[in-house]
Amino acid sequence: MMTPELVKAALAANVAAALVEDIGNGDITCGADVLRRREETAVSGVMIGRAAMQNPWVFRESKHFIETGLMLPEVRVEERWELVIRHCKLAVESGRNGNERQTLTAMRSRLMAYCKGFPGAKELRQKLCQVTSLAEVDDLAALSMGQVEMASLD
Repeated sequence: MMTPELVKAALAANVAAALVEDIGNGDITCGADVLRRREETAVSGVMIGRAAMQNPWVFRESKHFIETGLMLPEVRVEERWELVIRHCKLAVESGRNGNERQTLTAMRSRLMAYCKGFPGAKELRQKLCQVTSLAEVDDLAALSMGQVEMASLD
């Protein structure tokens, strides 16, 4: 069985011997991971996959880390909700998955992934797995942001 260390060693050996550029991927969740992968394996580039599904800001965070060596502050819950609502509206407007109800039903798993790490995330995910309208998403966003405001007052 190939361990992650063996995979990295094999990739580094392949990069050294290759006449083409190699792209590294897997377990890249932040800028530090990008730099580490480049240093450990000398790949020409790094691909970010699953991490972007719940944290689309990973690209901005990675670019900043590569340029400065510093982590950006955590993305505010309000900014996260802005993206969630925008994504929902664009998906409904596209009509690709059918009407509003069908579209939001199709988006439930994505919505739950976006909300990982939110205050009250467990209860929020239970509600998100039942949404059928943009109004419900807006209501959950308002409720969630209200919880954040209340927590900051404590």
